[in-house]
This record gives sequence, structure tokens and C-alpha cells, in this order.
Amino acid sequence: MYRIYHDGVAAIIVDETNHCFCYTSLSKAQQVAKGIEVTISCRPALNQREEFLLELGYKKENFIS
Repeated sequence: MYRIYHDGVAAIIVDETNHCFCYTSLSKAQQVAKGIEVTISCRPALNQREEFLLELGYKKENFIS
């Protein structure tokens, strides 16, 4: 399953199966959301979300082009 966190401009897409995440634009994240099962949440402080994911052992990767 994927999760998308956004702040209105940028987004973090989280792949919970492979324990990784990447940054992208909100518009690209919305395109991705149309094709997969996903939960979208607004988070005003994406940097805090990134720190939390890193603490949980998630890897920062670039799997969305």
C-alpha cells in the first residue's frame, strides 16, 4: 500500500511494502494516486514526516520519475 503526504505544493509518496519514500510535486502525486490504492493526507510540515519515516527505517529513494 502507498501513502501520500502533502503540504499543498510538494508531496512524499511512501511505499509501505518496500519501506521507502520519495519526494515529488503534488500534481505528480495526484496522478500516481489515480492508478493505485492510496491514502492521501495533508501534512503542513513534510520535513517532520521525513524525519519520522527515517526513524522507522524507511529509505529515501527516487522511485517516481
